[in-house]
Amino acid sequence: MWMGIFQSVRPTLKNIVINVDIQTGVVVPEESLPSFCQRYLKVGRLTQLTNKQFQSLRMFLHGIKITVRIHGRPERAVRIKDIVRDVGNGEFEKNMPGNEVRTLTVAEHFREMHNIVIIPGSLGVKVGHHELFPVDLCRTVNELYKNKLPGEFTTEVLRFMPNNPERRLQKIERAWKDLEYKNSQFLQGGHIDFAPSSSPMRIMGRLLPSPRIMRSQPEELQESGIWDVRRGPMAKPADRIENWIFMNCTQTTVVQDFIEELCQVFTDRGKISDIPSYFLTLTSLGLGKSNLRQSRPKLIIVLLPDPAPELYVTVKRFGDIENGIATQCIVCLGLHAVLAKVDSNLRNQYMNNLTLKINTRLGGINFVPQSPAMAELRIVPTMILGSFAFHPAAGSTLPSVAALVSSWDPVACQYTASLRVQASRVEIIQDLEAMVITAIKRFVERNGMPPARYVYFRDGVSEGQFATVLEEEQAAFLRALRGSPYYANGPPPFAFIVCAKKHHIRFFPDSRNADQRGNGNFPAGFIGDRDIGHPMYKDFYLQSQKGLQGTSRPCHYTVLANNGTNWSMDMYEDLLVPRSFSLCHCYSRATKSVKIPAPVYYADLVCARAKFHYDRDVDFEDDISLSSDDPNYATKQYAFYQVSG
Repeated sequence: MWMGIFQSVRPTLKNIVINVDIQTGVVVPEESLPSFCQRYLKVGRLTQLTNKQFQSLRMFLHGIKITVRIHGRPERAVRIKDIVRDVGNGEFEKNMPGNEVRTLTVAEHFREMHNIVIIPGSLGVKVGHHELFPVDLCRTVNELYKNKLPGEFTTEVLRFMPNNPERRLQKIERAWKDLEYKNSQFLQGGHIDFAPSSSPMRIMGRLLPSPRIMRSQPEELQESGIWDVRRGPMAKPADRIENWIFMNCTQTTVVQDFIEELCQVFTDRGKISDIPSYFLTLTSLGLGKSNLRQSRPKLIIVLLPDPAPELYVTVKRFGDIENGIATQCIVCLGLHAVLAKVDSNLRNQYMNNLTLKINTRLGGINFVPQSPAMAELRIVPTMILGSFAFHPAAGSTLPSVAALVSSWDPVACQYTASLRVQASRVEIIQDLEAMVITAIKRFVERNGMPPARYVYFRDGVSEGQFATVLEEEQAAFLRALRGSPYYANGPPPFAFIVCAKKHHIRFFPDSRNADQRGNGNFPAGFIGDRDIGHPMYKDFYLQSQKGLQGTSRPCHYTVLANNGTNWSMDMYEDLLVPRSFSLCHCYSRATKSVKIPAPVYYADLVCARAKFHYDRDVDFEDDISLSSDDPNYATKQYAFYQVSG
């Protein structure tokens, strides 16, 4: 791991500021690929990998740059698309003189063409469209690792980084001195002056009051950003679970104790549940599928081995896409770890967290944040929306997907979602108009009236894309409103707010303002909106989550438009900012305030579930990108299915 320096220049209302931060990068060392793989897996041989090891290595190596070294041929730099077991047994057809086609194994090809013997069982890499090479011929290239790190490596990165704001600030101050901006001849030649002090910029901030958390009764938070669901019923338990299935896809035999504990927690949280209607095992899964379709259970809980990515996708596709049945997957390894704990509080916490997910999937509400800004939603019916466009990795033929989630209840705690396929790497949500029309219809079906106000949170937009995204998506949104039969007198007020998570602005509290229970960060609810604001747009930084490790990153909110609403300073202070903070308290899976508003979080999750919507027989491994006029795009759009029911 390497630690580097991030630096950027930002304009503010008063001056130009230099943003300096530290950044950690995981760097791939240059070495033989077999050694690299062995160190990652902590094994001595690569010929007898378990399925778990193979899948882990497959994900870890995807996209890594390597060089292929074959005597007598120039060295090639390529990127890994996939890995294969027993590469020597792979077959391909080779064109021979006289229009003859010969079927060869990879081992035969390398022996005949390069005098290289591939050991049986050797691991291989797939590069390009169809080329296979044994790992023994490959070396890694020194480069920054850009894939998502496995969990254990993420832990190592967190240990490598400063573990509290004070230490991070010390490293940033040392980096600032090393950069020596004041001595730069280039800057001096441009007559650029710096503030006399080399200390970090000091700003005035404020702390928003935490909303109360409403379940069966309102609860004042004893600690900002955290609450406990283990006391009392939920705000709105889902209907009684009369018909549900437990499916055990593992060899474990501890399921009965688990089910009894889970049913007890259901009851404690105000949710009535019968025992499972019947049990299924992996061996009876084929027979069970027809029974599941006939009995139409409300819920299927599935116990999965670890790892089981393909089985997980199969379960979700069966429930969400094909049959419209709620499913909840549990990893066997995690369940065993919980049931082995002597501390009953930890076991109970696990069951309660599981209950939160299940109650939401079945249409219940776990808790409701209460604040003056949220109470105003009952006075002026308001739809809160969140959207996100997710793009595939480089080289994938998967299209981009775009999600829109929208509230349909008076307290903005229940959401409906739309997911669409669009051309690769297009940031504009191309089908936004139709998605908004669908959202309005669902709101009217639920409430008997249309929204009188819209607040649209957009995720994943960089500052360089503000103008384009605003122009395109605002126009689509307004077309949907003007085309609706409910707004004959013109569209209602509409606010367009971008939420940015990936930036390098950090706040470091004085010792008297630090939350000592939050690792020295500010308490949840700190807002910075003065002296660092954007010169063109109204914006603010809100740290809505409690700091637990490292230095908390605030979310950057930028108000791009507020059509039909005159955002006076009072409305900004009393509605927009505190409502954004309150919405960070209604993410149904967590008993902590999260760093972005719940609808934005949900939009991210909906995009992550896109893999469940594709036909299992469609190939996405070709190394091309898709545009909307490409026939491959039409094929993949056709193979994308919406949620059943």
